[in-house]
This record gives sequence, structure tokens and C-alpha cells, in this order.
Amino acid sequence: MRYTKKVSVWPVGLVGGLRWEGPICVNGAVVEFYVAWRPERPMPVDMAGFAINAKLLIDNPEVEMDPFAHRGYLESSIVSKLANRDEFEPLTDDCKQVCEAKFNTSLIVPVNLEVIYSRTEVCTKYVFVPT
Repeated sequence: MRYTKKVSVWPVGLVGGLRWEGPICVNGAVVEFYVAWRPERPMPVDMAGFAINAKLLIDNPEVEMDPFAHRGYLESSIVSKLANRDEFEPLTDDCKQVCEAKFNTSLIVPVNLEVIYSRTEVCTKYVFVPT
């Protein structure tokens, strides 16, 4: 995230009833999003699946999240004002790695933790056992 110029994106595990959701990338470009809930959203990204360069926010003080946005559209309310989909910067090896997950510990049990080191990020790989 440190090198984000505008908006970086990455997949998030265990979101929206899916094992993962997030951008699908080809050669460093976001071509579509794999999401189950409201795929028609302008920017169907999870709140945990993007980063905005702070300087971009400072340089555009009029841009803010819409507190009245409909459920699921809060992310779109700010991201779409700062970058187009073709300007998204995919992280985690062209969005092929899931490096964070949302989970309810009563439903999903991490049974094997293995830390994977790559050039710029540290990912935690979980093996999940359904209950």
C-alpha cells in the first residue's frame, strides 16, 4: 500500500458469502470484479479491499464518503470520485493472493497458519475447515 499512487485494490477473503471477492486482473489491469452482492455497483470493492493515497485526499478536500449512501455503496461514493477502474493499482501479485479475510470465528476455524513472504508484502494463508 505504501506505493499507492491513487487507489490500490486487492481481494478480500470470506466476504459476501464467497470464499473471496475482489478484482480480477489481467496484465496489471483490473478487468472485472468477482462479487456476489450487487455486482452492478460502480466500484464493487469491499471496504477492506482498497487503499487511497492520502495525498490524493489532501489535494481533493471536497471528496468525502457520502454518509447517506445506500448500503454497499459507501465505498463507491469515495473511490469513484478519485479514480476510474482503469486507474486502479492491483496489489498482491495481480490480485491472485488473498492476504486478508473477514471472518466470524464461530463459523470458521483457522487450522493451519503459514506466513508467506514476498517482495513487498507479508500474507497470512489460512486453511479453513467448515463447521
